[in-house]
Amino acid sequence: MFYQASGDTRQSFRFSRMRKKGNTIRKFKMNGYEIFLRPNEADPEVFSATFVKGYHRPPFKLGVSPLIIDLGSNIGLTLLDFAMQYPDAKLFGIEPDADNLTVCRMNCKQIADCTVTHGAVWKQDGVINYTGKDEQSYQVQAESFQQGTTPCITMETYLQALGNPVVDFLKMDIEGAEYAILLESDKLAWLKNIQMMMIEVHDTTEQDKETGAVKITQLLKEHGFEVYKSSVHWSALIAIARNKLTA
Repeated sequence: MFYQASGDTRQSFRFSRMRKKGNTIRKFKMNGYEIFLRPNEADPEVFSATFVKGYHRPPFKLGVSPLIIDLGSNIGLTLLDFAMQYPDAKLFGIEPDADNLTVCRMNCKQIADCTVTHGAVWKQDGVINYTGKDEQSYQVQAESFQQGTTPCITMETYLQALGNPVVDFLKMDIEGAEYAILLESDKLAWLKNIQMMMIEVHDTTEQDKETGAVKITQLLKEHGFEVYKSSVHWSALIAIARNKLTA
């Protein structure tokens, strides 16, 4: 099994559902790691989605020391869970919001091999606006400027900065930017580096997620992937490189 809910875990989950007042970040321990959460509505929901529901996890076990990239790292809980599952993993994350990033780095500083970058993956390099209704739903938008700006880079640039590695698992939960990266970009050579990925598909003002999922599925199949609907998340796709399936 990927994850067993020990008494310690159940106690932590009860903690995550508590309503807190004030601005103090809460700290507690789970499975040998310190977990930092803010006293807001969003962080407990992210905790539940990560450690209880496991929405971000690959459909089957990766190798002993996989390289994992987390696009949309939020406060770092998914990176922590990857570290719990794969202690020898090499982890990379990217998060656009500075406040989320601060907590993310607090959560991830205890991981042996983890690098978190401030920014967002987009269809071009530069600076991009972002907005959102709460801390777990920030999305980059070329036209909007409600929350702030963040550096943005293409997947090609991002992977080049990492040395163009083979990526065992890519988690993509980027609140609609998946369309810009996959459907609006003419730079898709980076896909050959990816062995498996989980893509959460979102509704946007330009694209409903049902149609978007069909378009993304078609594109990924054209680039050498088999694509399935996630068995644990109602709005996610699992894409596996065909060369991995036949290896």
